[in-house]
Amino acid sequence: MIIPVTGERLVEVQASGWGDGHEVLQTNEYENPFWNTTAFFKTSGGHSCRISVFWHVAAGGTERAQFYGDRLSYIMARPEKSPNTVIQISKDGKTVIDANGYPEGKVSIEPHALPNYFERLPEPMRVKTGHGNSHTFLTHEFVRSIVEDRTPAVDVYEAIAYTLPGIVAHQSALRDGEVLKIKDYGKASS
Repeated sequence: MIIPVTGERLVEVQASGWGDGHEVLQTNEYENPFWNTTAFFKTSGGHSCRISVFWHVAAGGTERAQFYGDRLSYIMARPEKSPNTVIQISKDGKTVIDANGYPEGKVSIEPHALPNYFERLPEPMRVKTGHGNSHTFLTHEFVRSIVEDRTPAVDVYEAIAYTLPGIVAHQSALRDGEVLKIKDYGKASS
């Protein structure tokens, strides 16, 4: 979710994995010794982000994100029904820092209802799918790009940018958290 939201690429990673030696971890075809992995990334804009994959954890299964900024943060809903939440701090035009070094301002915390956007899809495609209902939207976008003779929103360069960081993060975890660079294969030319 980080790449399409920020427009930046992930360029460096350090990751740590955890596994308990369970039989599944010893016999899986991918030779993956981890149930859970947390990766710390640096973006092409110099920002940091953390991405975790937890297969063995006491929490409901979900794909979600938390974006934290200096004026606005957004926390996606969880399966136990905590809502999408927007947190804002008003600074009235200038930053004021308190004695502890924190920004001061009026803080508002509000649930944020997201539309499902199904009305944008042809009627037969208005079905719930996995990964936050993204499957039909991605399919529709790809088909429309062919019909309209244009590059799809998720082309081969975006797909690589979304996928390669996880592969390199896994390599980092296998190497006890070695910091690894992530190659940037660029973007489609306009």
